[in-house]
Amino acid sequence: MSDRSTTEHSAYLGQDEAARLKTILEGTRAGTWEWNVQTGETVFNERWARIIGYTLEELQPVSIETWLKFAHPDDLAESEKRLQAHFRVRRTTTNAKPACVTGMATGSGCGIMVAW
Repeated sequence: MSDRSTTEHSAYLGQDEAARLKTILEGTRAGTWEWNVQTGETVFNERWARIIGYTLEELQPVSIETWLKFAHPDDLAESEKRLQAHFRVRRTTTNAKPACVTGMATGSGCGIMVAW
């Protein structure tokens, strides 16, 4: 590794987790969305909007309905199945925390959903 690469890598690792995550998301050009199930609050990034052919401004105001409107029907069925399984598990734990769902899409149409 060159001195410059080592220095850049060290600077990257010196960032806090949020800054590293931001760098990763920008570098992978991932479209992301977040949904706080309890409050209903949603957050979509500009890349997510671009993947589906819009700007984030054009989609305002955003809600979970925004995601439902643009999600593929097959994804909706799978997402519902996973969410219901997640909520069943949460109801059986004594230390259940508020649920938040985060998703990521790529330009290829592939994506993941993470719930906690």
